[in-house]
Amino acid sequence: MSKVSWVENFYVWVAMFFGVTAFFHWRLSPNVNTILYLVGGVIGLYLLQIVEGVLKTSPQLLRFIPTQIIVTVLTLFVLTSSTNRLGQGLLLGLNLRLFHWQFLAFQTGSLGDWFRGLSSQLTLPQQKNYLLVLLVLMILEGLIFVAV
Repeated sequence: MSKVSWVENFYVWVAMFFGVTAFFHWRLSPNVNTILYLVGGVIGLYLLQIVEGVLKTSPQLLRFIPTQIIVTVLTLFVLTSSTNRLGQGLLLGLNLRLFHWQFLAFQTGSLGDWFRGLSSQLTLPQQKNYLLVLLVLMILEGLIFVAV
């Protein structure tokens, strides 16, 4: 699969994720919160790129595992303790973007760069397991959003 078609498929998967979670959360009675959730998702998809552009940092500054851990913990906290739909959408979009970048890094064999600073590098099976755990966490976050 070429990089262009993966990028196109990524946006289809993102649209499906936000569409399905919004549908199951609000059923057939969307309101202003639905729009805020979807707008937050779009902002979340591009937030790191905007930050990197504004701060004029190298992309590698924010593309490493501590960023993923912080965003995941923050997402779980906001999903379970806040009713701010814009923030929930933003953090879910941010998680999807980080997963997308990590998956692309895995495909090119550079996922190990995300783990720089750790005492040892992950083997290929460990990298696959890591991505699987992230995917399960994203599905769990979507289910939490629908349930809360």
